[in-house]
Amino acid sequence: MDGNSLPDLTVFRPLDIERYAKRLSLETRGAERGAANQPPADALTLDDIESEIVGGIVAERTQLRNDMIDRLRSLNELLARARSRLVTTELESRVAPKISAIEQRAVVDLRDLEQKFQRLREGQADFQEWRDRRKLKRPAKAPRSAFVFFADLFLIALVEGGLNLFFFTEGNQLGMLGAFFQALIIAAANIVVCVVIGFALIKRVNSVFIANKLLGLIALLVLLVGLPVVHAVVGFYRVSRNAVEEGASPLWTAVEWFTQIYRTPPSPPPAAWGFSHLDELSFIMIAVGIIAGVYAARKGYEFGDRYPDYTKHYNEAEDQRDDYLDLLDDVTGEMLEEQTNASQAVGAFLYDIGPSLQAIDNHTDAKKQLEAAARNYEAELESAANTMLSIYRGANTRARSAPPPPHFGAPVQLANPGFANGAILDPALASLFATSVDIKEARAAAERARAIAKEQKEKVEAAIAATRAQLAKAEQVRDVAP
Repeated sequence: MDGNSLPDLTVFRPLDIERYAKRLSLETRGAERGAANQPPADALTLDDIESEIVGGIVAERTQLRNDMIDRLRSLNELLARARSRLVTTELESRVAPKISAIEQRAVVDLRDLEQKFQRLREGQADFQEWRDRRKLKRPAKAPRSAFVFFADLFLIALVEGGLNLFFFTEGNQLGMLGAFFQALIIAAANIVVCVVIGFALIKRVNSVFIANKLLGLIALLVLLVGLPVVHAVVGFYRVSRNAVEEGASPLWTAVEWFTQIYRTPPSPPPAAWGFSHLDELSFIMIAVGIIAGVYAARKGYEFGDRYPDYTKHYNEAEDQRDDYLDLLDDVTGEMLEEQTNASQAVGAFLYDIGPSLQAIDNHTDAKKQLEAAARNYEAELESAANTMLSIYRGANTRARSAPPPPHFGAPVQLANPGFANGAILDPALASLFATSVDIKEARAAAERARAIAKEQKEKVEAAIAATRAQLAKAEQVRDVAP
């Protein structure tokens, strides 16, 4: 709700006496009570039905009082708010910190920007030196999506693991579960080790430094030799699980069979020697493992830039530049926000001076209208109570064989009225209606406010001008690239 908005004053809705009387069945209940000559002719007080009628009207009046209190509080709050907008001390206390913040940012934040920019240039020089030593002129190749990379590895691991599961299930003494774990361990170890070798070691063949290049060549040689050896041993292990005697280790038996390849067979030659231990499925499993290992090593080699650590250094330089630009954006945004807030605070104050005076007049008139409406409505409620009592008493009197009680002929006056003549009897309402605003004083305050607001506006514009040159200097480094 703004300073010129008034609360809803339509709270005094006329009672539908006819509908109210039908809801209480006054005619019917009056006739029933009258036929029984109730209340007795000597009754001095209201009976239950009369009390119900009066109680309902009193409840309506209580609701009226509560609604009036709510609306009066809203009116007084709006009046006070409109008056407070003309208090210049609030404007000064609100704008002065904003001007100070603008001036402080021009000194502190922009100085921090300059220091960070110097560190950015030093980092770029270090990165350029790193590139020059390695004779790199091209930008680094960014790695593909990590999701795609791991999805490819998972797919090849799934294929190798599934085939290994089939190979190890046949004749496995541990059953399907044992075959599953053996296939999982072999496939995972093959993929992980080959990826690491490809990513961390084989890439070093591209290095300009001899030591790094030799390390990469050695890793490539180890991979090309190690893959067939390891998977051949795994193939021998698959066969040896069911071919060895009880108590013998299948793994060491597999190693022994593998070493037979490099030895001369005895004479006469045994039934099985060297590769003859292997069946067709074992050869297929060895081929699958070698293909999967080579594929995983190639994926690791191709992930990111092929020159070792180039992507890492490039990303570090990019991150340093992005950090500076983020800081520049934050500082610039905060400065502009401070400047906007200060300008808006003064502008809003100037804008509200005229409407605030009009709001004071409007709200004061509204309070007078509210009081007049409340007085009329309270009288209408008392009249409604007596009208409904007349309906009940008339039906009761017509149905009686005995005279009605004397109070049937007297109207009811509701207790504790809120208003009487020109006075407001309810203390809470009187307190709220008594609140007023000195219009003459408010107009004098408006003139003082205009002068001080213009002075504050000039201070804000001076503070903004002091930061423009600094911000322009900071913006010059936005296009710096590593």
